[in-house]
Amino acid sequence: MAIPIHSIDYGLGFTISDNNKNLYIELNKNLKGNFRKQVLAHEMLHWNSRGWLDNFKIDFFDTFNFKKQRQLNKFCRKHKRAYLCNSPFFIENGKIIPNWYLVCVYGISLISLITLGVIIL
Repeated sequence: MAIPIHSIDYGLGFTISDNNKNLYIELNKNLKGNFRKQVLAHEMLHWNSRGWLDNFKIDFFDTFNFKKQRQLNKFCRKHKRAYLCNSPFFIENGKIIPNWYLVCVYGISLISLITLGVIIL
């Protein structure tokens, strides 16, 4: 069965699911060439993953792929609405959907800043 791919003009790419059933993949319509293939490959990993821990690992390891991160930043500078891929929450079909990876990353960052502030004071 072919995976439905929808074009969007915000974010980068998302795998949309409902009750642990994958529905479709969204890709930014401005993605071109090799970078589009890389984003689609990343979303395919999410599509084939099992559970939140696998999804967390996929995003965690891509965070440290600095070549991809440079391409992402270059793309986002050119297409400002793509920065929404860094949002810890999304609204899909009227529902607020958390991106648990980014919720954890931002939470850890906030705790680190508070801890650092307390230590300095």
